[in-house]
Parts: sequence; C-alpha cells; structure tokens
Amino acid sequence: MWLSIDKNVTVPMLRQVYQAIRDRILAGELNAGYKLPSTRVLALQLNVSRNVILEAYEMLLAEGLAIARSGSGTYVAEGAVLPGYVSAPPIEASASAVESAYSNEMSVISFRTGLPALELFPRKSWADLLQSVCKEAPDLALGYGDPAGEPELRRELADYLSHTRGVKVSPEHIVITSGAVQAIQLVTRLLLSAGDEGPGRGTDK
Repeated sequence: MWLSIDKNVTVPMLRQVYQAIRDRILAGELNAGYKLPSTRVLALQLNVSRNVILEAYEMLLAEGLAIARSGSGTYVAEGAVLPGYVSAPPIEASASAVESAYSNEMSVISFRTGLPALELFPRKSWADLLQSVCKEAPDLALGYGDPAGEPELRRELADYLSHTRGVKVSPEHIVITSGAVQAIQLVTRLLLSAGDEGPGRGTDK
C-alpha cells in the first residue's frame, strides 16, 4: 500500500498517515476486507516510528473504518466506503499557531492522559544522567535484551508493587511492553484461541 506523506510540513506524521489511509478507505480505493500492512512494515516503508502507525491504526479502529483480527492483522471494515467522498488537504499550521495552541492548552487544566508538566522536566539533569549511563553501560546493553524486559526494571517493579499495592509477584511474572496496544494484543493472544467467537455470535451451551 503506497501512502504520500511530507516530512517538511508541520502536520504531524500521525495525522498524515491516518488521513491518507482514511481518505483511501472512504473513497473506495481500499475495499472492505483489504488487509492493511503490518505496523512494522508500514513504519519501515514510511521511515517513521512504529508508534505513529500504531496510533493511526487505533484512530481508524475507533472510527469503525478498520477492524482488528487477533493473530491475523488489521482490515478495512465493511460499509466504510462513502460515495462521492473527496478528500481535503490537511491544514498546515504555522509554528506560531502551534505554539499558541500549546500555550492555550497549558493555561487550562488538561485531562489528557500520559502528559506530565513538560515545562518542569529537568532536562539538563536528565541529559547529564543519560550521558553518564551511556558511557558506563556494558556492551550487552547495546544488543537485544530480554524479550520480557530488562531484569533490573522487572525486579524494581515487583518490589514497588509489593510495597505500594500489596501485590506479591516475582520479576519472572512481569512483562514490559512498548505500550497499551502491545499489552492488549498479548493478553488477547493468551485468552483467545482460533475459532473463538465474540458475544452473541455463538450458540449458548
């Protein structure tokens, strides 16, 4: 699947990817049942972060334009075509407009999850610590780590959960994921098997 994105404009990559796929679906260029490229493959094709593709797909899923099939991939949903749809070019915001919008957002209480007080982040201390750690890191730190996450981090999390939540868990039972999407995918693969049907689709037993 070919997509056109422009890294020289101020429109975020996430918005460009989402809009490009959305336009092709609504215009009927991608038929119902069409399998979208895997997030990893599309990220490599567009030379963007995989998280950009993951979030773009999540937006398509939320709008009902795509459906996810466990262990199979992401597909264009039935009935997503909009006859006569004409895509509009994304609005490019100037740097001053983006800064102004950010300032306005920061002047009120933001309920967006996962967004800390960025203006209070200790950037210099963080940069100094990062440089120090990188210089002292062993050679193994530059290779592939444990698929479940760094053992040190899992031990710290196990200790934290024990002291703050009263949860007794060993580091071996903790898995570090790249985000909520990967975590949900892993859980569904553990809980669902091939042939499982959603609510209301099977016969009562």
